[in-house]
Amino acid sequence: MLLCLLVHAQEADNLGKAEFQVIPRFDFNPYTSIGSGGDGSSGFSFGSSSIYTLLEGALSDNFSYLVSNHWLSTEPGDLYSSTFMSNTNNWLDYCYVDFTFGNFDLVVGKDAILTGGIEFDEWDVDVDDILASELWYTLPVYQWGAKIGYTTGSGNTSFYLQAATSPYGEYFFKSKLFAYSAQWKGNYGPLSTAWSFSTLEREPGRFDYLAALGQSLELGDWTIEADWYNSVGMGEYLLLGGHTVRLGVTWAPSEKFDIGLKGNYYISKSVADTESWYNGGLACHFYPLRNSQAIRLHANVGYDSAMAQMLASVGIKVNLYLFKL
Repeated sequence: MLLCLLVHAQEADNLGKAEFQVIPRFDFNPYTSIGSGGDGSSGFSFGSSSIYTLLEGALSDNFSYLVSNHWLSTEPGDLYSSTFMSNTNNWLDYCYVDFTFGNFDLVVGKDAILTGGIEFDEWDVDVDDILASELWYTLPVYQWGAKIGYTTGSGNTSFYLQAATSPYGEYFFKSKLFAYSAQWKGNYGPLSTAWSFSTLEREPGRFDYLAALGQSLELGDWTIEADWYNSVGMGEYLLLGGHTVRLGVTWAPSEKFDIGLKGNYYISKSVADTESWYNGGLACHFYPLRNSQAIRLHANVGYDSAMAQMLASVGIKVNLYLFKL
């Protein structure tokens, strides 16, 4: 889900132009078990270390395009062996064209399912992964399909309808399983909303239902986020029932630095041995360049009560603008 500064349509003076970026990210994530509830393990991983690319542009007032790739990961073989599959993410995140006609737009290609709250608005390369929700981790959100949207004249409110391949289908289109979503997004001064409802077909004619209510409130240097999902994550054969409540508070005194608390609380209706658990912690971001956020240094520390583990992450993300045509 990739780059905060992305826009889906260029302004008129940029028509016919294209922009290509390479975004490497490197993470070092140590972890250790705490107390008797853990399995005694400790070690480290390379977290969300990867190389992303982004190509975007517009050929006219009514036609824009976007291609976003995820070339490397800590398990690179899985990215490419799943190229034609829809029950997992692979090296191609986004690949779509966007046709705009007045207040309406039609997007066709590979896109994110219209689900999730504010958490799902972040691009993958920007996410603090050790503090993310189970749903963000387990839902293969990038699917092939189409969506149509309408934005009011004020530009503050947008409504979308989408039909896409289902994340339960092993192979997109060949599995003949589909997902249908509706979403309302609003931007009303300091308040932003992202509410959605999706039906995910897991067998012909049988659906799981995923609801998400997200809202964000900006108060000066402070941002408060609150998401709710009617699920604690996605299993291999079904959406795991229950509730996820995600809360976040971030303080950003300047464009060079921000620090915040993020956490998720889960109430499960499907997991017999764990009725409730939580994960969360502290996230810090620092941008060392003057008048630019092209380089981000990040550090996180958190705790997962289900695994009884302390986790940490330190890393760097770099936006390299290779060319603008």
